[in-house]
Amino acid sequence: MPRAEEEGLAREWNFLWCDVAPPFYREKYRAAGFGPQRVPDRSEVPLTRAAELRADESRNAPFGSYRLIQPDDAVELSTWRDADGVPFLIFYGERDVRVRDEELTTVLSRFGVRAGDRFAHTRSGGLQTSCVSRVLSELGVAELAVGVPASDRDAAEHLDLWQLLQPNWFLITGHMLHRYLRVARRLGRDPATVFGNTTLVLMDPLYQFDEPRREMERRLGARIQVLELAPEVPAFIAGDCAEHAGLHLDADYLYLDIVDPVTGRPVPDGRRGHVVVTTVGLDSLWIRYDLERYGYIDRAPCACGRPGPRLIQLGRANHSVPIGDRVITPVDVRRGLDAEFDRRFTLSVRPGGALGVDIEAGADIADIADRLRAQLPVPVDVAAIPSAGSGDERNREQ
Repeated sequence: MPRAEEEGLAREWNFLWCDVAPPFYREKYRAAGFGPQRVPDRSEVPLTRAAELRADESRNAPFGSYRLIQPDDAVELSTWRDADGVPFLIFYGERDVRVRDEELTTVLSRFGVRAGDRFAHTRSGGLQTSCVSRVLSELGVAELAVGVPASDRDAAEHLDLWQLLQPNWFLITGHMLHRYLRVARRLGRDPATVFGNTTLVLMDPLYQFDEPRREMERRLGARIQVLELAPEVPAFIAGDCAEHAGLHLDADYLYLDIVDPVTGRPVPDGRRGHVVVTTVGLDSLWIRYDLERYGYIDRAPCACGRPGPRLIQLGRANHSVPIGDRVITPVDVRRGLDAEFDRRFTLSVRPGGALGVDIEAGADIADIADRLRAQLPVPVDVAAIPSAGSGDERNREQ
């Protein structure tokens, strides 16, 4: 572990044993045999997961004993949902907000956002939207906040508005983009008339990879950059660069580990594991917090010149399955399909050990099966399931 990371962890660790620190962590670490006398190596510290925090809130209602920031101390209050879709409250202190806004400003500026641009986004409200709005205002950018396209009618109205106002930036998820494309074509409109000559900032790990990104850029005449965040962790705002070689994170406030989800021990660089973060120098406190997403690290120097490792994210752990010594994620499946493929699917392990892919399909099921068998490094058994309909925004396993 680099010396700066050792010193950062030591500061957070020593604080944990003060009377003002959240008791949740002291009790957890004492039970694991740790104390204030020795600062452990980060890899020794037990993981913390969202289910533990939910249980702590039940035992110590209403806000739990793991929080350093309480409502009276917070400058922003909002909600987020964990990997299982359970809502949590977020309390951010002043430093949390400052660091988060600085990180988002850095990422957007690196993408090329400049004063005078028009920036459309579909954030649904709350903390994330207030953050985006404030940063865009500071950058001198005109904000077009339209909200989530919860129906095809909403999507059509957004397309009309954007064609009129001609934003040159869009911040949306991949699933929302696919809805806009589907609706545009149903209405007989070329999506490139809206998205051509713009930059799409996509919150979708699929477009970290060259093939789907380039194919979508070609179809739309647009440029794509990728943004990922963890709303509960203020320093976790990651974006790719012009090299598209992974997501850059600021190591001043956040340390990244990729671990075996069973043992919690770090895995070799390039190998898949759970993405685990530790924050330093913030108001909120996250030590060895498991985001319950799969990913891996690339430490080779990036041609863009920005130092530090890059993260490649692969999707939610609870939507991924182990097959032998491999883990297959939703992103792996999507990479084997068309860049605009946006149908509901679930993954499982079939009784014989093959990867089960149950996917919305019709007459094209044989073609889908052939593509996935050619793409994935494990045996694949594909089965069709009925479509949930274009208006259903739930149960998207991507």
